[in-house]
Amino acid sequence: MDLIAEFQKLAGARAAYPLIATLLTFAIQIGKVSPYTKVLYAKIPVGFLWLPPVVAGAAAGFVHGYQTGHTLAGALIEMVFGIFGVSLTAMGLHAGLKESPLPWSGGAGGAPKPAAP
Repeated sequence: MDLIAEFQKLAGARAAYPLIATLLTFAIQIGKVSPYTKVLYAKIPVGFLWLPPVVAGAAAGFVHGYQTGHTLAGALIEMVFGIFGVSLTAMGLHAGLKESPLPWSGGAGGAPKPAAP
């Protein structure tokens, strides 16, 4: 049984985008704090931190369009849907978690972590 195909039947093709966005949010956060990848993530300039989720969302949309048999133009349109459906959702979820009382990215409410004495 193909679990991905079953999920797409149940949720619909684009209804999977919010789930992908949630997984992308957690993957980027893990990439920011993991000792293996945080050095690489720190090399991304501050003005370009939007780039990883946008590239991932564009790739997810393009692959979805290609796998469903669309032409190149159709796959590019699905890529735009992926950017809006995955990337912007992931960035909004990350911003909401950062400003929440949870210590998501720093302290609660987005406050920076206190300096160690």
